[in-house]
Amino acid sequence: MITFILVILALGLLSWLLFGRKKGKPEVQQQSQPLEDFSSSFGPAVKEFTITTPSNYNQGTYLDEFKGRAEGLPTTYYYNENLTSKNFPNPTYRLEPGKKYKVRIFPILKRVTSEDCLAFLCKQGAKLVGAQGLVVGYDQKKEEFPKGKYIVFFDEKKNLPLLDGDHRVPRVDACSDGDFGFNLGYFEDDCSEGHCLFCLSDSEK
Repeated sequence: MITFILVILALGLLSWLLFGRKKGKPEVQQQSQPLEDFSSSFGPAVKEFTITTPSNYNQGTYLDEFKGRAEGLPTTYYYNENLTSKNFPNPTYRLEPGKKYKVRIFPILKRVTSEDCLAFLCKQGAKLVGAQGLVVGYDQKKEEFPKGKYIVFFDEKKNLPLLDGDHRVPRVDACSDGDFGFNLGYFEDDCSEGHCLFCLSDSEK
């Protein structure tokens, strides 16, 4: 009886060895690109400059004051009505009056998610200022904004307004003819070539 069982087990093992194993090369599980590897998605900074928050800067009113000024400029071809202090009351980082900051503008080289953009900005030591950064950056160094590009001013998703089911991201459309549009993109959509990231950080002393 024992001999019979051993024979059955031996035949089963032989059958598995001959027919049960998959032929060909073993499958290798592909790993996604590490989140820390941004070399193919974002280029080196195309612009680098400094800005200084005005001494009279007021977090609660500055964006609305800017809206009133920008809408009257001949170079403003569009201003999104939702780009207001009410919709952007709590940026992750609040600009400090009278403080100097370093700004770098990075080009996006291929389609990336908003989460990818935030991870890249975090790696650069960015302070996420959202729409308030748009205001001060434009007021002081709009000539540094790359022409023919969308400059995006990211913030954490939770600090962006939810409008009609989408979280909206402030951006400046810098036209090649010198005009500017002040618009809102969509956090849920990807960014691609033609977009640039506004990266604000502490000024190097």
